[in-house]
Parts: sequence; C-alpha cells; structure tokens
Amino acid sequence: MKKQWLGLAVLAVIVLGGCGQKQATKPSSNSAKSSKVSSKKAKAKTKASSSSSQASSSTAAPAQSHLATLHSALRKQIPGAKFPQQDPAASGQALNVAAAGTSANYKLYFSFGAAAAFQASSLPRSNAPYVLTKTTPESTAAAEAADAAINYQALQAGLPTVALGDGLTGTKEGAAGSTYVTWHEGRWSLVASGVNQNQEDPAALAKQAVSFLAQASLPIPATHGAVVLHVAKSNDRVNTVAWRENSAYYQLSGIDPLMTLRLATLLR
Repeated sequence: MKKQWLGLAVLAVIVLGGCGQKQATKPSSNSAKSSKVSSKKAKAKTKASSSSSQASSSTAAPAQSHLATLHSALRKQIPGAKFPQQDPAASGQALNVAAAGTSANYKLYFSFGAAAAFQASSLPRSNAPYVLTKTTPESTAAAEAADAAINYQALQAGLPTVALGDGLTGTKEGAAGSTYVTWHEGRWSLVASGVNQNQEDPAALAKQAVSFLAQASLPIPATHGAVVLHVAKSNDRVNTVAWRENSAYYQLSGIDPLMTLRLATLLR
C-alpha cells in the first residue's frame, strides 16, 4: 500500500483530477466504432485480395501442369517435337494433343476441351481443329516441291494500298469473288482473304493480325514463310502458317484464323 502522507483533502483532489484526465483522453464511442469498421474493411480487403490471387494462381497452376505433362509425354514419343510453350485455350478449357510419326516426319493433332491425357482415344485426329505437320524431304525434288508449297507471296506494284497499323501497309486486290490483303513482316508474307458475296472484310482481319504480331513473334524461317488467313470461320483447316527450318518443313493449319496464328507463335 502507498504511504498516506497526504491529507484526505489532498487525496480527494488527486483522485478527482485523475478521473477528469481519463475522461478527457477517452475516445468517443463513434470514433471507436469507426476505427473498428475501418480495420475490419481493411482486413476484408486484404483477405479478398489474397483469395483472388490464390484463385488466379490455382487456375494457372493446373493449366501449366497439364501442359508440362503433355509436353513431356510427347517428347518421349517424338523427341524434339515442337509444342506450345503456353496454353492458348480459353478460360475453362485446356489444350490437348495426340501425335503420330517420328522426329523427321510427324503430325500433332491439337484440340481444346476438358483436360485429357496425351494420346487419349477420345481426342480427334484427322478431324482435329488444328494440326501441325513436319516433313523432312529425302530428295532435292521433294525439297523443291515442299519449298513451293509454302506459297510465299511477293508484293505486287500498282495495287491499291491499305494502312494496317504498326507502320505496315498492305496491298489490296480482288480475284474470283474474293478480296485479298497482302503484306510482309520480316521474312514472312501474310494474306488475309474475304469472300465478297458474304461482305467479308479482309482488311479488318489483317489489322487484327498485325496488332497481334506486334506483341508476338512467328518462327524464324530459313528463307521465308507464308501465312494465309480467311475471314470466315470454317470446319475445315483453311488457315495456314508454313515455313522451313534447316531441311525440315512445317505447316500449321487451323479452323480459326487468329488462333492458328497464335498457336504458331507459341511453338518451340
């Protein structure tokens, strides 16, 4: 106990003064409530941000894991086979692949849907929406034929021109009921085609392709490569990306023009 060397009157003054001081420094009930609400909101926001980040990571992780599993299985069967380094599938889907052939000559059959094992019997082959074909000619004549099949398009002088963005200009011409826009990027010739009767605008597709390629790169061909894109989507693989690397020739064909282009930029 404290030594009570002060009188009761003095003690009373100290006690009363202390009580007054406590009342002066005590926060109002409204201020306390506001502080608690702000604290709860901050915690909730942090928790929501953390949950969102975890959800995004959990969505990306299975996709990359599936892709890595497919890649590993593919290269055990066909060493050195090209494969997309990222999954281009839309949200909720996965890239799947079946394959046939050898390292010198093979076909990869790409499709999208629920994640499936490499070479699963349910996967499409001949009717797959996207197919990558590698061919290694065994003769000079076969190589010349494969080189011609790339179908590189030179730019023709005297045709109307169209600005495509990214500093590029294409030529525009009509033939056999279709309109074609042709342009060059590096060693590549690119053609966008539209059917006049269906009022398809190849210039719009060409601009989309240019915009995409401003952020992505096609493979580097040994001499040249060629891209052919069609405005109308089809069940047939009418869109193609063809090129040569060393003595091997590659062609990626697909049903959707921009997805065909995207897949080609992801192949390694």
